[in-house]
Amino acid sequence: MVTVPSSAVRRWVFILAGCWVCGFAARAYPEDRPASRTALVVGNFRYEETVGPLRNAGNDARLVAAALRSLGFRVLEKTNVSRDQLIHAVEDFRKTLPGAEVAVFYYAGHGISVGGSNYLVPVKSGFSPDGADSVSLRMRAETRLFNAEQAVADITSGGAACTIVILDA
Repeated sequence: MVTVPSSAVRRWVFILAGCWVCGFAARAYPEDRPASRTALVVGNFRYEETVGPLRNAGNDARLVAAALRSLGFRVLEKTNVSRDQLIHAVEDFRKTLPGAEVAVFYYAGHGISVGGSNYLVPVKSGFSPDGADSVSLRMRAETRLFNAEQAVADITSGGAACTIVILDA
């Protein structure tokens, strides 16, 4: 896995490099057949006090969504989503993937690693590691958080020619 510093400039260099690798920046499309570009942008920042709110995740998500729209992407933009809302957003996003040239999933918010698995932290998750042994902690994570690895696997198998996943967590 490539680690990219969180600055906006480096993030966009990474995205554009990924798009170039996928071939969409170098391709010319006929006017009657525009490139199919789709994105899901999630910004979670209004977390409960036990998790801690974030200052920049909302702004980052808005800027990324605007930049993707300016590049011709159809963007599904969500902020401050619960686990169920995040699951539904990924389901809706997956419907746009078959036949897409480029698909981007961008998440800004808290993330956590539990027992070797990575999770995105939804708002109002109720997740607390306090007093939990490793088995209980894993069970809490699976039932209250959003499994990032499963989401990435589901999205990358969705049928887009190129998939770019950016987890700013």
